[in-house]
Amino acid sequence: MATEKLFAYFKADVTVLSEERFKKKMPDFALYEIVALSNILFNSKVLETLKEVKKTQDIKVISLDNLFTSHKMILSKEIDISLKKPLTQEYVFDTLVELYDKEWAERSMSRHLRDQNRPLLPIHRKMFKVTEHITLESFRHFKDAHILIAEDNIMNQKTIVDILEKSELKLSLVKNGKEAVDLLLDTEEKIDIVFMDINMPLMDGYSATEIIRKSHRFDSTAIIFLTALASEHEIEKMLDCGMNGYLSKPVQMGSLYSALTEFLGHENISVSENSSEETAPVTLDGLDIEDGLAHVGDNIIFYKQVLQEFVDAYAKSDVTFERLVREQRYGQIKILCMDMKGITGTTGAKKMHIVISEIHQYLIYKKPEFLGSYVEKYNTELARLNRSIATYLAL
Repeated sequence: MATEKLFAYFKADVTVLSEERFKKKMPDFALYEIVALSNILFNSKVLETLKEVKKTQDIKVISLDNLFTSHKMILSKEIDISLKKPLTQEYVFDTLVELYDKEWAERSMSRHLRDQNRPLLPIHRKMFKVTEHITLESFRHFKDAHILIAEDNIMNQKTIVDILEKSELKLSLVKNGKEAVDLLLDTEEKIDIVFMDINMPLMDGYSATEIIRKSHRFDSTAIIFLTALASEHEIEKMLDCGMNGYLSKPVQMGSLYSALTEFLGHENISVSENSSEETAPVTLDGLDIEDGLAHVGDNIIFYKQVLQEFVDAYAKSDVTFERLVREQRYGQIKILCMDMKGITGTTGAKKMHIVISEIHQYLIYKKPEFLGSYVEKYNTELARLNRSIATYLAL
């Protein structure tokens, strides 16, 4: 990390790889002007690869060793210079002068001094405001920006995609933090914003963000966390690892629009309010349509789309819940509750939301013996909700 910052001081675009990642897959050295490797990584294969690259382009190779270790220094004509850590800015400057020339190094330092006062990306401790009267068409204000969505839950992923897919934004989708990191490191395109879920398999959002923030390549890439529960402790943890803001799940159109405006900006175009001319909200048992519409900027078309996706994903979840209770798979029940709490809380499914919240509370307080009594309640409320959704979608 310290070595990276020293080279980045001279406005170098620095890519950092762990020893494990380097050994697993050797990078394409042809993509770089300077390659600085730990002394222990210079084996015959690496040296031969560097030799081939040097035949076609002028790359500089630095061997890094620790002053207090006794590794045998590798001697090879492919290595231009050997440095002993710890490094200093003066030491790196002298090295650049030796590798290139003084004028080049001084230009690099001058660029750094000009840019060091450039404002950093803003950081939001609180939820983004809900911009009113937003329609799907409004998101065309951000066309051509590149958005990465890291989310393992298909429903939550699809909610964001459904809002943005017609906006001419470029969308990249991954299912975990590792895939997000790999995509960012491997692509040469600039990614403007990463929407990062917290709890994902293989690598969670915290770990992925910490890795991304180690590289100055991504200083201008905003990272917005997606979370169902935003406690003070969780917010502090998100801030510590390098986030710029967070959105609750499932994502609301108005909040999403505000987040994109914050980091992408847009022209001062008046927003159309003709989101729909369909039937006015009605009251159905177990489904507060007015409340649900308020979460999506009163966009009836989009609200119906979200409800249909709920049906596709959770209409038969009562069968799943009963099986999980019978098999005492409480971890899976907790995951189901987290997903259902988010979607029922923002679609106006208030009665179902209450049932789910009570089940979740028993899991939090480690009282799973009470879950058996909720099998019938779950079944009853879900059936009621399914009927109401079917009625509304038919309007």
